[in-house]
Amino acid sequence: MTIASYIKGLQRYDIQEERLLKKIYDFFDNQRPKIRRSANQAEQRRTSSRRNARRHAKHKHRCDAFQMHWARLQETYSGGEALLKPEYMSDEETDDEYNGVIGKRVLVRKPHWRNEKANELLCLLTG
Repeated sequence: MTIASYIKGLQRYDIQEERLLKKIYDFFDNQRPKIRRSANQAEQRRTSSRRNARRHAKHKHRCDAFQMHWARLQETYSGGEALLKPEYMSDEETDDEYNGVIGKRVLVRKPHWRNEKANELLCLLTG
């Protein structure tokens, strides 16, 4: 009941009660699966999230570069925009994900199915 009275007090700040209740419910509902995960599962999820964040950042950077240099790239890489999808970005692993010897390195794994011209375009966009 304490939370409900707190929410009622927030109405003076023009906060919608239903929206706030939904946010509170969602927050605690999302906490449940976190508690049930083992340490190993939690670490795997963090690693996966890091990799996905890098992939999406790479995707955004490449899309921005493609838009900036579109006219020049169309001459050599016609249809290259089809490669600009997050799922087509290379997987990357950093040395904090395995026992590396030297500082922070990034290991890029280019998909084996991607041809050289596609690799060349994506490398050019990465800069």
